[in-house]
Amino acid sequence: MSHSTAILTFRLGDQAYAFTIDQVVEVAAMMTLTELANVPPEILGLINRHGQPIPLIDLRVVFARPSAPIDSATLFIVVQAQGKLLAMVVDEVDQVEMIALDQVQPGASPYVSGIVTQKNRLIQLVALNAVMSKLEGNYGQRTA
Repeated sequence: MSHSTAILTFRLGDQAYAFTIDQVVEVAAMMTLTELANVPPEILGLINRHGQPIPLIDLRVVFARPSAPIDSATLFIVVQAQGKLLAMVVDEVDQVEMIALDQVQPGASPYVSGIVTQKNRLIQLVALNAVMSKLEGNYGQRTA
């Protein structure tokens, strides 16, 4: 019997990505953004989530894609990794899907932990810990 897990799929441009559902805290629409000085370009600023400031990250920049304009219709996914919350801007949130773990192929970049074929499309599983490490490394280098 194959083990499976739930993922939340989303889009950046024409590419499908996903977080495992245990990483996802919530999906929300854009709110007031507080911009920060001297941070990497993928960090858009801070949002206030229930009284807690959370960094808002442009996943397009993390994946070396052109940035998209941010407006009131912009969606983000709040995720948790390494005990920290991050809000990840996405173009479109698709759905929660089940994937068989034995169907996951190795990732093709440092920020993709695996690739799965589902319904005739490739879904790239985001390596959230690697993204966190990149952000912390960049931020530390810029502020040192």
